[in-house]
Amino acid sequence: KKQVLAVIRNAGPSGMTERELNKSSRKLSCLDQRGQMNVLNSLAFIGDISRINMSGPSGRGKPRTAWIAINGDKSPTDVSEFISPCFRV
Repeated sequence: KKQVLAVIRNAGPSGMTERELNKSSRKLSCLDQRGQMNVLNSLAFIGDISRINMSGPSGRGKPRTAWIAINGDKSPTDVSEFISPCFRV
């Protein structure tokens, strides 16, 4: 997971599609599709990455679905970021 997260962070604000991730991350490309989705969904669950749809500049064509890094400098001592909003007081 750490290597996949580093690759997505290095991609910058445009993020990476699943195809680009498979090309860039050898560890992710060795997994089957279910394993890849488990890794990406677990990173999304803890809030490190998010999946977004981006349309092109003209607004025409199929939107690009990419994974982007949310916060690159997350403090591990701040537990409030890991608590779901519905459980906060």
